[in-house]
Amino acid sequence: MLGGIGMTVQAAGKPVDVVIQPFNREAQVNFSHDIIVTKYRTYKGKAQYRNWNETQGCWVEDDWITMSK
Repeated sequence: MLGGIGMTVQAAGKPVDVVIQPFNREAQVNFSHDIIVTKYRTYKGKAQYRNWNETQGCWVEDDWITMSK
């Protein structure tokens, strides 16, 4: 249990075991960075790409970018 507190409580008339773990800062997941996904398409015969921000739900660029050969 690594320092957790264990107890049995009544829930809906039945005993339920509960373990309360202390807060662990090192176990936190850091979501401070946006997740960027590059999308591709062919438009009028030209390959293009554009970046989508999954975290904020919006495009990173204003327009599609044509890829050079």
